[in-house]
Amino acid sequence: MSLSPSLFVSAAIVTFYLLMSSENFVLATAATASNEWGGVGVRGSKIHNNNKQYAPEILSSPPNSRNSVHHFEEINSPQRSLSFVGQACRPRHVHLSVGRNQNATHSSMIVSFSFPPKCRTIYSRSCPGCQTISIGAIIIGDDPNDMSTLVLAEGDSIMSYNASLTREQMKHSREGDRYFSDTYYHIEVNDLKPGTRYHYKCLLLKENHADPPEDEGGDKKSAIQRYESSIEVEEVDVDNEDASKRRLTQHSLGGIQSENSVYTTNRGLSGFQVISRTNVTTFLTPPAPGEWYPPPLDRSIKFAVLGDLGAYPHSRETVSKLEHNWVDHKINDDEIPEIRSEDLSAEDYHLRHGQGIDCILLAGDISYTNGDHSVWDDWLDMMSEFDFFKSVPLQIALGNHDLDYDPDTLDYALAYEHRFRMPQVQPAIRDLAPHELFHHHNDFKQAKDFLPYEYGNAYYSFTFGPSKHIVLSSYSSFLPGSTQYDWLLSELDSIDRSITPWVIVMLHCPLYSTFQIHQKEMYTTEALSHLEPILLQHVVNFVIAGHIHSYMRSVPTANFSPNPRGPIYIIQGNGGRNANEAYLNPTQEEWVHVRDHSMYGYGTLDLINVTHAKWHWIKTGFTADDEEKKVRFEPDFSLHDDVWVENQWFVAEDEELVDEDGSN
Repeated sequence: MSLSPSLFVSAAIVTFYLLMSSENFVLATAATASNEWGGVGVRGSKIHNNNKQYAPEILSSPPNSRNSVHHFEEINSPQRSLSFVGQACRPRHVHLSVGRNQNATHSSMIVSFSFPPKCRTIYSRSCPGCQTISIGAIIIGDDPNDMSTLVLAEGDSIMSYNASLTREQMKHSREGDRYFSDTYYHIEVNDLKPGTRYHYKCLLLKENHADPPEDEGGDKKSAIQRYESSIEVEEVDVDNEDASKRRLTQHSLGGIQSENSVYTTNRGLSGFQVISRTNVTTFLTPPAPGEWYPPPLDRSIKFAVLGDLGAYPHSRETVSKLEHNWVDHKINDDEIPEIRSEDLSAEDYHLRHGQGIDCILLAGDISYTNGDHSVWDDWLDMMSEFDFFKSVPLQIALGNHDLDYDPDTLDYALAYEHRFRMPQVQPAIRDLAPHELFHHHNDFKQAKDFLPYEYGNAYYSFTFGPSKHIVLSSYSSFLPGSTQYDWLLSELDSIDRSITPWVIVMLHCPLYSTFQIHQKEMYTTEALSHLEPILLQHVVNFVIAGHIHSYMRSVPTANFSPNPRGPIYIIQGNGGRNANEAYLNPTQEEWVHVRDHSMYGYGTLDLINVTHAKWHWIKTGFTADDEEKKVRFEPDFSLHDDVWVENQWFVAEDEELVDEDGSN
């Protein structure tokens, strides 16, 4: 496989001898840190631009294993540099994103994971004065018993950050204290086969310190080159550094299966040492553009749609039910319609269309930190409890609660940019945001104008089989002539509907809403003026949003009227934060098909074929009488939304709109 931009090493020829190591590791913070490695402590931070951190003063990473408040004096103390003897550094917060490169023969996937800050620099007691920057990597293959490709993170795929504390945190902290994030590794694996299951592990490596051997020509080999030859491996129990030594049988790299162990390459002192790793997990690459999953899967494609999730009790309720939906299931026989271009028996239909979730679309407001960056850790911890989070790509949109504006540094979206990696057009361009761009409500800062934020995770696109997805930023300018607007026009103009007949747009702020809140918000009114015309022109099928903590689905709509070639507007903002927004009108508008403001949930969009899709709203809970909520509406349990959708692209412009129940 060609693995770009990360450095790759084919390890198919590597043979390992596993035995216990007598060497103890010391994990410590670096005395200095390179900008490209991120996670530096900063006094007077001025700019974070193009995923690089620039600061007038660079300090070391925090010494403690838990992300929290850190004191500059303790961070820089020499007495702290050789602590953390024998502590394990295990990969965490593992998640996926669809990669940038999808074509007829090749697919790509981005694997993201993190380690606590203490794991960045590693000292060896057997080599006094030796220290090295740890290396994040994955090992991957289409056979769980023969994962033959090692991929190392490098450059801007390695990211971390620090941030100011909230007012409440500062009450219990000392002057100069800051929050420090994990170090995140975002590794894009290219040249994968479309529609294929792969198996992978996330690793933390270190390079040995001995001088590299010379080859026949007298050149010294790098650790990467040395790693391609046969090496020996020592195994160290990370929970028992005094464990006795034993020699094990030979294994290939893909055969490493031991629990709670450290694998140390040992050819003299050359090669890599595998300090920690995850268990084997798996993902399925998207089908080739224009295709559904090939045999033996031979089935449709299903997206989960949710928004405004957070880490609340109802959030966990929603995610738990999403986990259950991830496993295979069947569709009732009476749900199978007579649809064009497909004539299947009920049994064949089940075989093709009964499946779990292939990709998750999260329409912003991910964790609700209100400036407390440790809440991001809590959210990722919660999601990591569910197996699907490591196996299903997660595509995110920027919400107002994801901005995390820092009035001290004038920076924003640090966590959103550093903890996730979407299929970016190019690295983020984020200029500093003056105070007047935000309303200041204690620790929560609400944007009130467009921010100088382009590309990165703000807006991007990806292809998933027969669907083209465009993710927009409600908080970057989309006015005519803006960078995002011109990019959007280019993306829409480039779509070939014979290859990707389904076009799905996702952004945080809805264009259409049946609820009172946010009706006059700039991000909605300007989107109606400038985005709706081009979405109509290009016959976009679905526009997915969150922001409003309730549920709504429109009929195909244009200019506030039903229109058979207009987009279907979906608000899925009831993921877990709240489900309690008041309606604008007591009777729903003619362009609204279903609305609810009392129940939590998410939706699924199942692309059946070129002409038909299935939308299903899944209710996951409701606000109980005894919950401390400012507003509560009585749930209507008889309300359902489970419909077939005909692709508007194939609907004649003069065709009369027929609702899902068959009426005009």
